[in-house]
Amino acid sequence: MQHIRFLAMAFALTQIGSAATANTLECLRANISVQPVEFDQSTIDSRVVRVEVKNSMDIALGGVWIEFEIHSDQRGAAIYTGSIRPAATIEGLLEPGETMVATDYHFMDDRALQFARDANALTLELSVKNAADSQMNGFIEHPRMASWSGETTEQHCISP
Repeated sequence: MQHIRFLAMAFALTQIGSAATANTLECLRANISVQPVEFDQSTIDSRVVRVEVKNSMDIALGGVWIEFEIHSDQRGAAIYTGSIRPAATIEGLLEPGETMVATDYHFMDDRALQFARDANALTLELSVKNAADSQMNGFIEHPRMASWSGETTEQHCISP
């Protein structure tokens, strides 16, 4: 009986943690805007993906983890997914109110490239997945941040 009670408590704590994570993520997305820069068919052959990142938070950011998906109007799912790695570690920080452009590249295989070339329309969907404070501590636990401390920040994301 004690074991079942422990599992129930662990599950409840996980649900509370998940809700807190979801709230933090929603707040980060409300305060860190990301927009594609000049995304069109020519992006496919140049392989360049440029993103504008604006910090509307009240603290400086040392990094922003941004994932992207490239969609074709001819396919039911993304034809390519990736991340904007140069935004994950921001030299000199991204101060409150500042905007930067991060440039990365896609590496579609030949099949995905053909889907993109055959498309009538392509879209680039961007999503903030996490951010780091000036000490490179993430707002959310996130294992893929090699340049981050591995700790979570004591800062709080507060929506405007």
